[in-house]
Amino acid sequence: MNTKSAILKVFQETYPSDLSIKEVARKAGITRETASKYIAVLEAESKIKAARKVRNTKFFRFVPDAATLVKDIGERLETFLEEGFVLEVLDEDEIKALRKARKILGRKLRE
Repeated sequence: MNTKSAILKVFQETYPSDLSIKEVARKAGITRETASKYIAVLEAESKIKAARKVRNTKFFRFVPDAATLVKDIGERLETFLEEGFVLEVLDEDEIKALRKARKILGRKLRE
């Protein structure tokens, strides 16, 4: 597995949590400088996004595709129904991806 794939896997495994460059480097077993370079590439490819900044530390989060998002929402709903937990509020990007997924699924169901 190459470095970029390893970093993306770290983000996928921790989704929906966000991670700092230092945390990514530690989990992937690489230097912060290398992590920073590949995080910039993944962000430019829209595979991850900047989630927040605390002082000088930036945190990033995986950007799921529509299928991953629908699965994640389904799992959250199942947990809510089974255990009565309050669902987490979706951010703007997740809402857009969900709407896109519903359009795609709606077209496939009509075909």
